[in-house]
Amino acid sequence: MDLGLINHKLVNDEYTGREQFVEDLRLVFSNAVEFNRPAAQQAQSQKELNPHFVMDDLAAKTYAIATHLLNYVDHLELEYFKVRDSA
Repeated sequence: MDLGLINHKLVNDEYTGREQFVEDLRLVFSNAVEFNRPAAQQAQSQKELNPHFVMDDLAAKTYAIATHLLNYVDHLELEYFKVRDSA
């Protein structure tokens, strides 16, 4: 699963409900988090050893962004969809 496939499914109305869309988003970002976790942990260790270390590793940045987006998807599911469902 990737964002291109999610876009394809959206454009072609292949989602039958919000839950499927949210689950696909969660899968993409959780996979990115897991795949990039080792590099992010290594970068964090280097930063702890050297306070002037600049995190320029793509995997570490991807991990940070994917973690943020995964939290955002959870927020959308809890807040946005809850409001829409109760209206």
